[in-house]
Amino acid sequence: MKTSIPYTLYPIPSGRRSGQIMLVTVLVLSSTMVVATAIAGLAMRQQIRNAAEAVNSAESIFAAESGLEHQLSLSYGSEECGTPTEEATFSNGARYEATCEVEIDSVLQEKRFEIMLKILDFSKKPMKGMSVLDVGCGFGDFYSYLNQQFRDFNYTGIDINPDILAIAGLRHKKARFIHGDILNLNLDKYDFIFCSGLFATKLEDNEQFIQDMITKMYELCNIGIAFNFLQKTKGYSELAEYDKSVILKFCKEKFKKAKLLSDYIQDDATIFILK
Repeated sequence: MKTSIPYTLYPIPSGRRSGQIMLVTVLVLSSTMVVATAIAGLAMRQQIRNAAEAVNSAESIFAAESGLEHQLSLSYGSEECGTPTEEATFSNGARYEATCEVEIDSVLQEKRFEIMLKILDFSKKPMKGMSVLDVGCGFGDFYSYLNQQFRDFNYTGIDINPDILAIAGLRHKKARFIHGDILNLNLDKYDFIFCSGLFATKLEDNEQFIQDMITKMYELCNIGIAFNFLQKTKGYSELAEYDKSVILKFCKEKFKKAKLLSDYIQDDATIFILK
């Protein structure tokens, strides 16, 4: 025999039902806000990290640029380099160290300058009062050398690189510099024209280039020209080299008064041509 337990369903008052709905809503909104806050926090953390990395990168870049600028000022802002110098260290550890070393190339360069000036003996003319054109002048190192030897001369340097000429102008405020290629410019005539190191650059046709340049320099000179080049050697070279006998033959056949010197530096040669 089954026993029935009587029970009665009591309806939930409307006020209590609204309270439960509101509680669920608040819980859902709270959870959403917690998740949103967490996401915002992670995003903020990443932004802070990116900002810190950007600052570190900026400091590193600044260190590199500062070091380069300092080195350029040492190398090209004065006649002599300063002593090795260590500069600012940044919060992220970035720093630069500026050093300056005198390389053996500078000694060889001065020897080449010395040999080119033997055109004064060849021409039996003094430098005093002469006008000089330095073709491919670069930073104006030949001007510095001339100033050590002479006082009364009129120097002009010409180069195709405007950035290098800007530095040359800062170094030598009393000198005159021209931006351009002598093959394409109408220039005044000069008593002596010098060209050192220019012909070592490899081009599509170096033989034709050196002949065109020699011809143009001769046309622009009143007394004579002096230029140097590298002699042809065995094996591969990253620099342009020439057969000195071929260059000398070209000069003698075209200009007559030509002289070669090649016993001062190994694999180097200088040619003088007089009007």
